[in-house]
Amino acid sequence: MLGYAGEIEDSDGVPEEIRKQACIIRQQGMKLRQLITDLNLVSKLEYSMQPLHLCTIDPVELTRQILVGYTENGLDEKYTLKLEANQNEIPGIQGDASLIARMLENLIQNSIKHNQEGCHIVISIQSGEGKCIINVSDDGKGATESKLMQLNRGTILGETYEVNSETPHGLGLRLVHQIVKAHNGVIQFSNRNPHGFSVTIEFPARHE
Repeated sequence: MLGYAGEIEDSDGVPEEIRKQACIIRQQGMKLRQLITDLNLVSKLEYSMQPLHLCTIDPVELTRQILVGYTENGLDEKYTLKLEANQNEIPGIQGDASLIARMLENLIQNSIKHNQEGCHIVISIQSGEGKCIINVSDDGKGATESKLMQLNRGTILGETYEVNSETPHGLGLRLVHQIVKAHNGVIQFSNRNPHGFSVTIEFPARHE
């Protein structure tokens, strides 16, 4: 489907209106492909079928690389990304670097998707009591109390969709929850005062 839609979209011999429709089909197809990938990963993590490729991760450097990627790929100017951390004081963590990166990307994307008017996103990383503590927060709309209860219980309904086909604090955060659980971490969802959304994650620090 993606291949045929892409060919039509790039064909100079096709009317402009048809090319626009092909573009929509391709974009929706990419969303479906990502949804299927996420559903498979959630299921594998939930039933411990996803092998973890463990290594020692520098969470500050990993986060910095992710933020650079957003900047280089043209992040809309109504969103800002900021990292707060003292790299010399942050312990490493034992984990799967690709999954931890996916966790951070999903949290950033969650803030972007649910604050279409823009927001400031801050990722803070600190150490405490043998743990690496990562917090991702924004100054956007936040979540309802019932949704926060669902998130903190882990009963996140990834199948719930809004009219615009985006999951409202759904599958992306469910995947985050599963990634944290697979790394023996703890996650807490909350609202900020006076407004905004906050996710705090604690991972066991890597002991040398």
